[in-house]
Amino acid sequence: MSKPDKATVVVVCPKVGLDPGQDLLKLHANDRVVAINELGSYSFAYLDPGKYKLISQSDDNDSGFETELAAGKTYYFLQNRLPHGRTVLSRNSGEVVTYLAADTYLSEWKAK
Repeated sequence: MSKPDKATVVVVCPKVGLDPGQDLLKLHANDRVVAINELGSYSFAYLDPGKYKLISQSDDNDSGFETELAAGKTYYFLQNRLPHGRTVLSRNSGEVVTYLAADTYLSEWKAK
């Protein structure tokens, strides 16, 4: 799944007791949408190596941080939706994210 010249970003929006399909959560990398999830879905994106501001955005807030991504590496994130439509983005281990991804489906959104 990884590419030697790109950083791979895997983001899971796990189902955690909230109704699926209520909100779409966008993942921005330096102000560009690279993935869109809803509860119970996951996405991945290939990004050029470098410094990024990764932001999870819902209708009610955004959450994120700055990080540096290296070519050939895979980075794992959870894009959680909290009550009242809020979101939080967190970096996690591959083991945790892939475990939670097992109960989700691939979000097949396309950039316009």
